[in-house]
Amino acid sequence: YIEKGDRYIEKYGLIFPEAKNLYLKGMLEILQKNFTKAFDYLFQCNIIYSNNNFKGAYIDNFMLIAKTCMEEESLPMAISYFHKSEALFEEGVLTDEIMLAKVYFYLAMAYKKSGHLEKSKEYTLKANEKFDIMSDRRAYGQFLARLAEKNEVEGQFEEAFKYAQMALDIFQGLDEEVEMGEIELSLGKLYEDFEEFEEALVHYKKAQSIYGKNPQMLSEVFLHLATCYAHLQRREAAYEVLQHLDRLIIEEDFLGNIKLYRVKAKVEALFMNTRGAVNNLILALNTAREKKLKKEESEIMLLMAKFYLEKGKTVDSFKLLEKSMAMMKEGEGDATWRS
Repeated sequence: YIEKGDRYIEKYGLIFPEAKNLYLKGMLEILQKNFTKAFDYLFQCNIIYSNNNFKGAYIDNFMLIAKTCMEEESLPMAISYFHKSEALFEEGVLTDEIMLAKVYFYLAMAYKKSGHLEKSKEYTLKANEKFDIMSDRRAYGQFLARLAEKNEVEGQFEEAFKYAQMALDIFQGLDEEVEMGEIELSLGKLYEDFEEFEEALVHYKKAQSIYGKNPQMLSEVFLHLATCYAHLQRREAAYEVLQHLDRLIIEEDFLGNIKLYRVKAKVEALFMNTRGAVNNLILALNTAREKKLKKEESEIMLLMAKFYLEKGKTVDSFKLLEKSMAMMKEGEGDATWRS
């Protein structure tokens, strides 16, 4: 497809299709982990945009480079390119509030990954403000769509068309539901990390409504909801969510059940139920051992060691800690041998 495009571009001297093709080539090289070549294509693409005074199109390239760098743990470069994207809005080149919200969101994530928590918090708040605006836009779009339907039923077709077009314009400016679910879930996690549990709940509930028909994603949302409710000492709500999870996570989903046991342990610990917390950690540990999930087993032993240490059981704690560390080293050795 790309090669065919190149032939037409060369034959007819098409400028913007050439830029689009370079972007697609860049994406393809990124998928193949050829980052130097990919970024070269994207740079060439931006040169075309620059020469034709089409700076608004920079955003796709900047965001693609930034996201790629973030995934590859090249955080300084990722942050730099997210800020380049942000600058397009500050300079008035772009005005799309939804895209700006996404830029803020990714900056919050990148700063969190790099350990700059204050900057992460700053951009989390900025993203939150913008996404609130977007939520309002969606509601307004739905209102316009209902007006269009009403006018159509009443035979006022011109008015119906006008409202339908207005609604369409709004909805076309909104992102896909799946991506919005991921963003709301991630915003919830950010606020949870900042120990702002009420605000985290707001975003988890938004994610819950988006993921209503996706059991896998819904279970992740519920795991976080239960923890937040426990932090806020909302016992009934926390246990209600855990009951939902018991029904949602199937018996054969061993990793899912381990996560659930761990969250149950955390919830019980937050409600000062030591026995319940330990019992759930033991259930998680037994499942991990039975299914030979070494990574999970070592993590759970580490959690138990920490838990016992907090309870003053230093001997038990150090025994578990030693076992966990030995297992981690063993895992590293296996990974080195395999590579």
